[in-house]
Amino acid sequence: MRKLFFYLSSLAFLCSCSGKKDQHNFTIKGTITHISNQKIFLCRVNFDDKAPEIQDSATLKDGHFELNIKASEEGLYQLQL
Repeated sequence: MRKLFFYLSSLAFLCSCSGKKDQHNFTIKGTITHISNQKIFLCRVNFDDKAPEIQDSATLKDGHFELNIKASEEGLYQLQL
């Protein structure tokens, strides 16, 4: 479990983000090895007592995923399986 958390945390830093036309749009593309056909969620972390809000989700296909989001403001996001 610790390895999975480490890999997901590392993935967040290594993912490519792009915002070409609108600075509030971004895309996260990535690969997770040894996992397939599972849902991955991009959640916005709240700084109060609320639970993280799911912003987008995708199904891993051969370990690859792509998430697209339009953010209303800057924030902290996390990936969850």
